[in-house]
Amino acid sequence: WLSGGSTERAPPEQLPILLQVLLSPTHRHAALVLLARFVALGPWAVRETLGVGIFPYLLKLLPAHSPELRHVLLHLWAHIFLYD
Repeated sequence: WLSGGSTERAPPEQLPILLQVLLSPTHRHAALVLLARFVALGPWAVRETLGVGIFPYLLKLLPAHSPELRHVLLHLWAHIFLYD
């Protein structure tokens, strides 16, 4: 998906699973990076991400103290704001 995503295909089945991975502090950064790469594919990817319910997860992570998380979160929020 990330290397050859297309707007004509169905959304990836792994997207809801990725949300569950965000709950694990150990894998949170890697999951956010994958999510950021996915939303960078375009507005359709942001729409699909919002459709599976990413918004509450991102709100929970908003007060993150980790600098590497803040960078990725900023990227995700920017794409959401651009879509909206």
